[in-house]
Amino acid sequence: MTRHHLERVLFVVAGRHCGKSTQLRSMFRDARLGNRSEIPSERKLKDFHRLTNERFLYLRVSSPHELKESSKEFLRKTREKVEDAPVALGRRWNFACALQVGASNKMPDFVESVKLFVDYFEPERARVVFLSPDRNGEVLPNGDEQLLQWKFFTTTIAWLSRSNCAYRMDFRSGDTAKP
Repeated sequence: MTRHHLERVLFVVAGRHCGKSTQLRSMFRDARLGNRSEIPSERKLKDFHRLTNERFLYLRVSSPHELKESSKEFLRKTREKVEDAPVALGRRWNFACALQVGASNKMPDFVESVKLFVDYFEPERARVVFLSPDRNGEVLPNGDEQLLQWKFFTTTIAWLSRSNCAYRMDFRSGDTAKP
């Protein structure tokens, strides 16, 4: 019997040292995460954050690429961390994690990483957000939309930029919408 049920997944994707962790930390501006709407300055954050009585967030600000994990290690560590989570946090969990665009160390590129994660955990919904342009002003290429459509037919893809939020593509329905 499964102790916890995975609802939603958020992957923030960009190159190395491009602001993925900063973007994930900015989630704490939401008062529901209990940090007085302030972005935490501590280097190490708690792994689990209660969202509601029945839901919690497992937050991983370091990408598995940076931690030199293989995809198997990444999936195993995530599974074990959630299995060991106290039931008092709730039975439904959500996951937010940084991923690098390209393959690095023992981890595959973001396309294969997300596919492996979604196939393994079968979340209700997964979102991939690209930081583009990133904090260095670099723009990710948009040419991979066809590949994304094939790989992530149940995943929402979004490009997040400073000037605007670009367009959101929802491959479940084929809708494109300006947020």
